[in-house]
Amino acid sequence: MGESASSVVAASATTRHTRGWLWRVAIPTVSTHLVLIAFSSILIMPFLFMVSTSIKYQDEVLGFPPTLIPQRINWTYYRAIFFGAAFADKEAGYSSAPFQWFWFQNTAILVVLGIAGTLLTASLAGYTFARLRFRGRGVLFMIVLSTLMIPLYVTLIPTYLIWKQVGGLDSYWPLVLPHFLGGGPFYIFLMRQFIMTLPNEMDDAARIDGCGWFGVYWRIIIPLMKAPLVAIAIFTFLGTYNEFLLPLIFLNNELLYPVSIGLRLFGRPSSFAPPVMAVMAASTVVMLPTAILFLFTQRYFMQGVVISGVKG
Repeated sequence: MGESASSVVAASATTRHTRGWLWRVAIPTVSTHLVLIAFSSILIMPFLFMVSTSIKYQDEVLGFPPTLIPQRINWTYYRAIFFGAAFADKEAGYSSAPFQWFWFQNTAILVVLGIAGTLLTASLAGYTFARLRFRGRGVLFMIVLSTLMIPLYVTLIPTYLIWKQVGGLDSYWPLVLPHFLGGGPFYIFLMRQFIMTLPNEMDDAARIDGCGWFGVYWRIIIPLMKAPLVAIAIFTFLGTYNEFLLPLIFLNNELLYPVSIGLRLFGRPSSFAPPVMAVMAASTVVMLPTAILFLFTQRYFMQGVVISGVKG
């Protein structure tokens, strides 16, 4: 009788524990994931339609209601892109210039120089504001931060006139040089915030061993800054890769165009019909590098946001 009662009590306790676990852990977790899946589906739907449209024919693209899965697969535009050939679609009523792969080469030059310049100068400036002591350091740092409030469009015309006077138009100098001047106040701020979290005792120990300020920066600080350096490299890559306005303003030679401008040129119609499928195919190809980058480095995006909020 006693064993039976104890078994009932144990079973009841197990049932209560199971119900408590369901209400405290299982149900909230499942609900959260369902909400995330629903919102993710909404966000990813435009990309799915972009890919779907790129392999459709004109009549299906213009049909109503729109369909996600094409009835017929049209690889015309992808063949034109990957083989660098012009194409003509009699059904759609237009022809197009070929997709030029040197646009990616030009973009790679801008991206590599932009990342190298930003990482070097932003880390140096951040180290200067975080570690070096000099008169007016706080005021100078506030001036740097205040430039965050100045829109790009306010300084665009004066910047254009300056580069015109020095003969820098139609070259990569207006697009590359700013990266070697700190890369932007946000990156300087990000570096300073992270360096201020590192203990000063490491700097003192390095100076005792004979390191100067640059030796401390290069031998001590830089090896400890993997997270902010990777985060800033990712942000710089995305900003440079997707930049459209500045190349459009400063570059006139089509041989110097990056892929952001080249995407606009590709599919330029010879008649009134818009090359929707061609643009979607080219957009899919152009989007792949950023999609792959985000897939493998998404945790660094979050680290970059977290780092910007540490120790002021």
